Amino acid sequence: MDTSYEKVCPGCGKSTAISEKFCAGCGHQYRTVFHDSASGGALAAAAPAPAGDLRSTPIALIAVTVFLVLLCVLVLLFTNRSTTAVAPAPAPTAIVAPASPSLGAAELMNQIHFGQTPAAVRAIAGEPSKITRNMAGGLNSEDWYYPRGGRTVQVHFNGSQVVDALNTF
Repeated sequence: MDTSYEKVCPGCGKSTAISEKFCAGCGHQYRTVFHDSASGGALAAAAPAPAGDLRSTPIALIAVTVFLVLLCVLVLLFTNRSTTAVAPAPAPTAIVAPASPSLGAAELMNQIHFGQTPAAVRAIAGEPSKITRNMAGGLNSEDWYYPRGGRTVQVHFNGSQVVDALNTF
């Protein structure tokens, strides 16, 4: 069983010595072909797969790469991101038409008591001329202003929405 070796051009089919790298006729790169003289057939050597062909890449390498990418995505999605606290901007001041001042500042101060709700104060004094909303530490508070007889009564509602301060100025 005698075996001879030669290179065959895939473009034009010409054969040449094994030491040649390119076809002299068409310029294609040769591949090695093994001839078995006993059977008379030609056995082509397996050509290496192109660099972009995934058939030559081990499946384990692909699986590990996919796993690492998914792991990175999950870590980014579920990490505890610390955020810096931003102080909320004060709410715009609402201006309401003043109620007819039936009570003076002193009488109004005597009728409004600590712990009263906004509805109770509104029933006593009417609509305030100005409302200022404050947000501090996550608690909402409001200041209501009632101008009466040259003075202004300020009613402060705390975060629980009950009166906790009265002032006149």
